[in-house]
Amino acid sequence: GTRAGMERLLELYCGVRPEIVEEPAHFIVRLPLSESSVQLPRETLDQLILAHKPAFATYALEIS
Repeated sequence: GTRAGMERLLELYCGVRPEIVEEPAHFIVRLPLSESSVQLPRETLDQLILAHKPAFATYALEIS
């Protein structure tokens, strides 16, 4: 449930480093998949984030 852990997890799966913007009890994950040769379905990305995010936090996923 840490920012660094989430960044590393998504980088390993997607091949690009995400930008994570933290707000109180919410965070935004910006994932530049256009720069990656790996293409995962959005549902898979959501499941990865849900499984590793803090329980109290909400999130938004922005894919470019």
